[in-house]
Amino acid sequence: SNTVSERNALLHRKVANLFKKAQELSVLCDVAVGIIIFSTDEKIPIMWPSETKVRQILTSYLGRSEYQRTKKLVLHEDYLREKLECKAEEIRKMEEKMEMEFLFNQLIMGMSIYDLDAEQLRGLIKLATLKKAKVEERKQQLKEERMKQLNEDDVQPVEPPVAGGESGAGPEPAEGDNNNAGEEK
Repeated sequence: SNTVSERNALLHRKVANLFKKAQELSVLCDVAVGIIIFSTDEKIPIMWPSETKVRQILTSYLGRSEYQRTKKLVLHEDYLREKLECKAEEIRKMEEKMEMEFLFNQLIMGMSIYDLDAEQLRGLIKLATLKKAKVEERKQQLKEERMKQLNEDDVQPVEPPVAGGESGAGPEPAEGDNNNAGEEK
């Protein structure tokens, strides 16, 4: 019985959080949101925002054609497949880049360019173009940093004059100071 009450308390906390998120989604995105939750412990389903509003939303949805209901539908499997394909493409590009880096290093170490096929040569040309662009970008950064440094060196800050000049005169001694010990003894 204790675990059932704990489970119900957890359900009610999670449902409250779900309703809060649904409210935020409804307001921020200006969409109609209705939630129906079927629980084995409840005789009637839990509905948000109200039973009437959920019925209106459901009736509106079911009143649309099959095409209208499914044209923007994204199945979880399709979403995951697309993410997986994007990740696979990213890995393939990284693998190709690493292979070209390896071939580039092999050429530097003395491998003959005549040992490469047309695809490898195209990949190396692409890699060389990328490396050249990075070098040009770095050259531009260094040039800008150098110009900035030269501009900062040209503008020397002028120090303001010290108040009171350089006479060494400081504040007058207060009465009772023994700075002038030789007087009045």
